[in-house]
Amino acid sequence: MSVTFFTPAPVSAWAFSCGHENGVTAHRFATWQEASDFLNDQARDDLGTGALAVCGDDYCFAFGRMMTHAILENGGPSMQVSNHNAVRILAAIGLTAREPICGEREAENFMARVITSTPTDVHTADCLHKLREIAEFALETGRPVVWA
Repeated sequence: MSVTFFTPAPVSAWAFSCGHENGVTAHRFATWQEASDFLNDQARDDLGTGALAVCGDDYCFAFGRMMTHAILENGGPSMQVSNHNAVRILAAIGLTAREPICGEREAENFMARVITSTPTDVHTADCLHKLREIAEFALETGRPVVWA
């Protein structure tokens, strides 16, 4: 098991996808509701949504059921560590971890904890350096720092 420290990326637009990696359409909608309404109209008018498929798979084009797909903004830096190391790192910045290991702090609070912590070994120092990058990005974008 592992824990990832990151800043959540907001949705910048909505598109459609058949589920294939290369299946995201060029359509862009401001809200999920606008995308859903368009997709429902397409399904009603064309007896399906396969005509929107862009992946090149014949099955998707003929029978595919397109779904709404969130287009995310830049998520920024992240760090993945084992559960054991996550507990140690959280303790180093003054936080207690409980199972499941997940949480959230406002960027200012998280940064203050990181810059006032004292690493006990090289690995912890490296992790704290990466956490500082994550906290700086969170401060710049007005997002919290999350771990899960």
